[in-house]
Amino acid sequence: MAVPKSVSLGASVAVALVAALLAASSTVGNSFAEPENQQLNARINDLENRVAELERMQTTVILPAPQAPAQIPGNWKPKAINGMTYYIVPVDGAKAAK
Repeated sequence: MAVPKSVSLGASVAVALVAALLAASSTVGNSFAEPENQQLNARINDLENRVAELERMQTTVILPAPQAPAQIPGNWKPKAINGMTYYIVPVDGAKAAK
C-alpha cells in the first residue's frame, strides 16, 4: 500500500516542527536552570571540601585481635575438612560432664 506524497510530506513537516520546538525549548530552559546549577555546583564544592577535611582528620588505629588460647573441652573430637577445623561434640549429658 503506497502512502500519498502529501501524507509523507505532512509527517516530515510535523517531525521537523517538533524537532525545532525541542531545540528551542532546550536553549530557553538552560537560562532558567543556570542559577540552580550554580547553587548545586557550589554545594558540591563545599561538600567535597568538607569530605577532604574529614579525611585529613581521620586517624586509623589497627589493633591486633587478642589471641586467647582455645578452651575446647576434652571430649570434643577435632576434625578437618578443606583446611578448616571443626569438632564432633557429644550430646550425651553423662559423657559431657566428664
